[in-house]
Amino acid sequence: MNLMNTKVQEIINEINDVRQQIYAAVAELSQEQMDFKPSPDVWSISEVLSHLNIVEKGLPKLYSILLKKAEDAGFKPETEGSMLNSLDYAQLEVVNQKMPAPERVLPQAGIEKAELLTALQASRQAVIDAVAPAGNYDFSEVKWAHPFLGEINFYQWILFIGKHEQRHLGQINDIRQFANFPA
Repeated sequence: MNLMNTKVQEIINEINDVRQQIYAAVAELSQEQMDFKPSPDVWSISEVLSHLNIVEKGLPKLYSILLKKAEDAGFKPETEGSMLNSLDYAQLEVVNQKMPAPERVLPQAGIEKAELLTALQASRQAVIDAVAPAGNYDFSEVKWAHPFLGEINFYQWILFIGKHEQRHLGQINDIRQFANFPA
């Protein structure tokens, strides 16, 4: 029996779909292709994956804090509806506007592809484990400030992962289109 919050489960399915697209985009790439930098100020695909992992690794702790805030405030029953479009206004997946990454989530260079993929699998499992205890409660009013988005709720913090990864999937695809991308 699945007791996970239906909105959380819907978001997990969404972010897992995006992650599968990332895996597919890099599946056939060599290490040379993964490490290719179109210019000194543009991340390599390896660095993009490193950044995604660093961001995602930090979120389970936040999810625990938000679940505790909800518990302290008194749980309310989960409401109907979907949260999948709740971050559309931010257009996080749009790649053509550069957003500087905070220093704490800057990528590490030189990580092997297999190690990056294993780290991404582990960070995703940690996210799933962290949000699984959400139960059938409403978390739309449980909020925490995001550095660029302002106050967003628990659901949006989970959805952020997928929107953020969509943005970087576009970046990965752009890197692969450079004329000097290794064959």
